Amino acid sequence: MKTTKVGFGVTKNLGNYENFRIYIEADLEPGEDCTLALDFLRTRVAAEAGFPQEYLDLRSKVFDAKCELSVLVRKLEEVKLDLEVATSKWSNLVNYFSSSW
Repeated sequence: MKTTKVGFGVTKNLGNYENFRIYIEADLEPGEDCTLALDFLRTRVAAEAGFPQEYLDLRSKVFDAKCELSVLVRKLEEVKLDLEVATSKWSNLVNYFSSSW
């Protein structure tokens, strides 16, 4: 599936049975990461809706944690590949010495 457009919105309660809705949409360029675009839209909507600074700070911390997590997952995948190569080489070495005796 190809994502070409993302959007994010929020409905804010004004009290006395009144509310307003803010919604922002973005068209994605080819190859653009939809997760980053959606995070940008969330931050923009939060600023437009007048959410407290604590919310924006928390959003930033969550985004940073997601980035760190993706880096760690990528490193873990590299280590798993290295382990597979080492296991294969060890198996070949064991087979070599087993057949030599």
